[in-house]
Amino acid sequence: MRFVATDVFDYHRPSKCGLRVYLRAQGAAEAPPGPFEETLRRLGRLHEARDLAALTATTDVIDLSRVDDRRERERETLRLLSEGTEAIYQGCL
Repeated sequence: MRFVATDVFDYHRPSKCGLRVYLRAQGAAEAPPGPFEETLRRLGRLHEARDLAALTATTDVIDLSRVDDRRERERETLRLLSEGTEAIYQGCL
């Protein structure tokens, strides 16, 4: 099982659950997101779009947010870092 930073939040959200992170990693079915979570996701996407727009207005930014495969995003991030890329958005280490 791979541990990522958001697992800490998932453990406590929407209530504390000692099995949520484990079950998610095992591929257990989850309840669909409710209206509140959908609103948070929509607002999060808008926030990230504004951040990216602000960054691209001031510097050349390589956007990796559309690279879905985590390992590919890691490889691409490392390649860009080794090339001395000025700014990487949504890179993965």
